[in-house]
Amino acid sequence: MDEHIDAIISAESDEITVGSGMSADLSGRSRGLSKARIVGIVLLVALALISVFPLRGTFTNPATYEAQIQTLDEKKGNVTALVAMSTAASAGISLIPDDVGTPIANKLMDLSSNLMVILAVIYLEKYLLTIFGMATFAILVPVACVLGIAAIVLWNRAAISRAAVRLAMKLVVLGAVLMFTVPTSVAVTNMIDETYDITASIQEANQAAAEEEDTDEAPSDPLSFIASIPNMVADGLASVSNEMLDEVNSLIESAAVMIVTSCVIPIVVLVFYLWVANMLLGIDVSTPKNFLSGRMARMGGGREVIAESGQRVREARAGRREKTEMQDAR
Repeated sequence: MDEHIDAIISAESDEITVGSGMSADLSGRSRGLSKARIVGIVLLVALALISVFPLRGTFTNPATYEAQIQTLDEKKGNVTALVAMSTAASAGISLIPDDVGTPIANKLMDLSSNLMVILAVIYLEKYLLTIFGMATFAILVPVACVLGIAAIVLWNRAAISRAAVRLAMKLVVLGAVLMFTVPTSVAVTNMIDETYDITASIQEANQAAAEEEDTDEAPSDPLSFIASIPNMVADGLASVSNEMLDEVNSLIESAAVMIVTSCVIPIVVLVFYLWVANMLLGIDVSTPKNFLSGRMARMGGGREVIAESGQRVREARAGRREKTEMQDAR
């Protein structure tokens, strides 16, 4: 009987010992997890403070984007010159008798409106450099850090913690998209300009044309020729010459290049980044694509209008020749 009682007491002692060991192990794990949570919270707080103070000041300073702003200012000057030249050319061509140049003048006015859109896009890109920096480092990153802290604090509530982590990741990805869109588009634009070197090719063509001319009275470049159209009309220009049509075509081609480098490239870069981030952010990219296709469709009719105007000019010239021959015959 005494032996049976001793066996029972020994078994109960072993169970108590095992239970105490398990409790001590769980308590150690809980303390370790608490330390990890504290470290994570401290890191997120430090990241939020770094984002709000030094990084926000750096990426909202225009000096940080000096190279990008210089490129945009150069494009702004080119677009402004094209707007002035197209407006002057439209006004001059519209003064030609018999409304021969009216279609060309109307197309040049449409070109001026498209160039104004390009100018607005350039200004918007310039301002968005600092605005996106402010939005990313003063709002998105700190809010993401707060959500990360909430996820750590509410770790035991798995659903709420996972939702907070997902939202924090989306905000960080959105901030990265905002920060890289404009600098990337400017970099791609510089690559296009350096590859094709449009300005140098135009100057070489003008020099070759100047060497073949017998006189040096002709303007040295298409913009100068178009700027002289009002004076030519005042001096008695009565019809649209083939040279004038060629120079107007050159102006439209220059505007098309501006549209590609100033409007198409930023939209393509934005669509690319949104496509990359679409899995996390769920942003619909159809709006920028629709804007791009509509704008290019409206610009695509320039060459057709110039071709139709050239045909009208040739028909008008043929009619005048027939009238002259008939008067000579009489």
